[in-house]
Amino acid sequence: MTITPESAGRTIELRKDQELRVRLPINSANGYRWLLAAAPSDVLKLEGLPAFEHDPARPGVGGTPGVEIWRFTTAHKGQQILLFDYRRPWDTEAPPLRQLSFTVTVR
Repeated sequence: MTITPESAGRTIELRKDQELRVRLPINSANGYRWLLAAAPSDVLKLEGLPAFEHDPARPGVGGTPGVEIWRFTTAHKGQQILLFDYRRPWDTEAPPLRQLSFTVTVR
C-alpha cells in the first residue's frame, strides 16, 4: 500500500503481510528533508534508508524536486503512529517546516 501527505491524519489499515510505502515530496536544493521523528515500534519495521525519485517533469542534476519513498514491512499486529518532520537535519533547534502523522493499524 502506498500513502502520500493527503493520507495524513487518517488511520491506515494493513494486513500482516502487506508492505507500506510512504511517498513524501522533497526539494533537496533547500536542504530540507523528511526525518522519521517517532521511531517504528514493534508493529512496523523500517526497511533501509528512504529512496529518492526525481520528478520526471523537471529533469536536472541535484537539487530538483522529487519524492522520498520510505518502506515499512509489518512485523506484528497492533497500532503505530508514524511521525515525519520536514526539516534541515543540522538545524535541530528550529521547529520543523512541516509535520505529518499517520496512524497505522496492522490486523
